[in-house]
Amino acid sequence: SEGRDAAYPDIDFCRRPDHICNSTIYPELKWTVGLFQWLSDVQSYVAADDSWSFVDAVHDFAEAPSTVETDFVDSVSGISFAGCHSPPCSGVRVHAKLERS
Repeated sequence: SEGRDAAYPDIDFCRRPDHICNSTIYPELKWTVGLFQWLSDVQSYVAADDSWSFVDAVHDFAEAPSTVETDFVDSVSGISFAGCHSPPCSGVRVHAKLERS
């Protein structure tokens, strides 16, 4: 203990990162972490070469959802799970892509 308030004081995330998804004491934890990741990684994402940005893509999606829906969902999934908008990158593929088709 470092003597300061913590939202989850009885979880050592360094030793047990699996508690993020598996905690029975704090079932909301995975959603809290997911929301943080959405805010910090997805919404601010801009490709290294400036060819794609979340803000531009969400505007395109809002203007014509039926024409960009699959690409938009795949790109956002790629950012969340692989760190890029155009997987595979870093050897990671989009999760459950076929199930969403």
